Amino acid sequence: MKQTTTVVNEIDISISPEMVFDLVSSPGLWPRWHPSSRHLAPGADRPLKKGETFSEEIKAGGREGKLQWIVTECDRPRLWVATASSDQGVTIQLKYETEKNLAGAHFKRTLNYTMTSPFLILANTIFMRFKIRRESAHALGNLKQLLEKGVSSDVVQWKCAMPLHSLSLHNRDS
Repeated sequence: MKQTTTVVNEIDISISPEMVFDLVSSPGLWPRWHPSSRHLAPGADRPLKKGETFSEEIKAGGREGKLQWIVTECDRPRLWVATASSDQGVTIQLKYETEKNLAGAHFKRTLNYTMTSPFLILANTIFMRFKIRRESAHALGNLKQLLEKGVSSDVVQWKCAMPLHSLSLHNRDS
């Protein structure tokens, strides 16, 4: 028995697709905008490329866990995909897509997660998937705010080296 859940969120951001891509493909910065991301191991604070790995501590859908990630696709500034396995037997695929539009960039985040534990499937059916959907929507609002208001114009040329001190938005528990 297994259950796969897909969560898709999209948002327009008034900044270049390259800047959006560089931030979202830098997992070490995720806790600054995604409420589920708690801590990442050192070395992931830059855009990661295909084949690179990282670990993350999360609290998603009300449950804590640790994920081991590998970047499976990277086509800057268009596409970034990573897959993960959790210490609880959950597998995840995370896809970030950016494209240029009149606002600046259109960003699409697709999260697919598969559970095999009957307990987790029941919890996901009853409440986890709803919380994860809310957390994901909140994350995109944070990302938009961070990129449009929290990044000064002198940081526009980061290209894989965005200084942490330029980001002012902090993670909030939900």
